[in-house]
Amino acid sequence: MASQVSVGQLWGAWAGLLVGLALASLLAVLMWDKPFGIQVPSLVAYTAFVFFFLFRDYDPSYLEAYSLRQKAVRQEIPHLFAIHAVFLVVFFIVLTIALSLRPSLPPSWLVEGGKRRSTFGSLLVLIFAVTMFIQLYISRRILSRSVKTDQAN
Repeated sequence: MASQVSVGQLWGAWAGLLVGLALASLLAVLMWDKPFGIQVPSLVAYTAFVFFFLFRDYDPSYLEAYSLRQKAVRQEIPHLFAIHAVFLVVFFIVLTIALSLRPSLPPSWLVEGGKRRSTFGSLLVLIFAVTMFIQLYISRRILSRSVKTDQAN
């Protein structure tokens, strides 16, 4: 069920993502040399992306769009928060382990070669993306089931 959205809501969705990413960038600059200085901003960016892609009711081309205005969606918020908390913990642990392995990696993994990114940097982006898409898949299945149940009643 695609929601009808105004231009203001479209800009609001993008503004929310940009604010989340700006906050993550600011935290990264402020915390870079501190313990967990990479992980904390990564968690903020991760949360912004998950929220943006989960509630993307601004995109009329997507078949199933979920809005926080829907009662069935609001009823699932506690479950979505719990799932998100678990994924944040998993993401934090995996990222911390990956960063702790960095000193023992070969130099070719850490240095950009020519026009390609470092293998280690690409691996971190892959960890971010895979974790996010697994969470989005699970959350969208929950929301889909909830909305269909609500529509049937």
